Amino acid sequence: MFSDYLYRLNRRYYSDPAVVEDYAGYTSLLAAEETILGRLDGDLRDRRVLDLGVGTGRTTGHLRPLARFYLALDYSANMLGHCRGVHRQAALILCDARRVALPDRSFDVAFYAWNGIDEVDHDDRLRILAETWRVLVPGGRLAFSTHNLDCERISAFRPPELKWRGSLARTLRRATTDLTGAATGIFNRLRMKRREVHAPTHSIVNDHACRFSLLTYYISKRQQARQLEEAGFADVEMVRPDGSPLPIDEECRDDYIYYLARKPA
Repeated sequence: MFSDYLYRLNRRYYSDPAVVEDYAGYTSLLAAEETILGRLDGDLRDRRVLDLGVGTGRTTGHLRPLARFYLALDYSANMLGHCRGVHRQAALILCDARRVALPDRSFDVAFYAWNGIDEVDHDDRLRILAETWRVLVPGGRLAFSTHNLDCERISAFRPPELKWRGSLARTLRRATTDLTGAATGIFNRLRMKRREVHAPTHSIVNDHACRFSLLTYYISKRQQARQLEEAGFADVEMVRPDGSPLPIDEECRDDYIYYLARKPA
């Protein structure tokens, strides 16, 4: 079953200690997230905040101080283990966002940062939105990002650029690394391309990230707005990666878009 294959593929990747170490190096908010927090300031102060797909805790240090109660979850034990080591006082649980073991109407705000919702297939994505809607109170807010199907590049293979690195030995070492990575990317691309999904409403693509080793969900902004509305959300807003607002009728070629939506009161 494709959904199980995709779930296992991506979960295995995000449980890799080398990937955990790489993600641990990121601690700052993105510009779009800064904008979202500014928009939500009144909805965050002394409220209950759920941080879905928290990973190594990049958002924890920014969200937890604002909340009356903060809870974060992730399906990777290794990612969550690193988060626990850094944020020792934070409430963290090992949990699958498709089946959130939390009561109805128990949170005021939910975050799903850095395109984490794109690591599952279409049906599982709808389950995540339904679960998030369920645990939010009426009037609760959802903020998340997702890959943009209208972006300039998705799956195009780019050969490495061989640049002079200051010395012949250093240049050769870097060239060897780049060419090895390119060969790995070509192998992964040939292996994974046949598993891509291209539907009228979305695509699941073997994109350029992670040396073409994963499959990632992409959706246009109009389809994403419709998907949110069909899940029961309203008042959908969009934010570009640079933090500027994105009107629904404005062209966008950015790799991803942040969305802000409300569960009707």
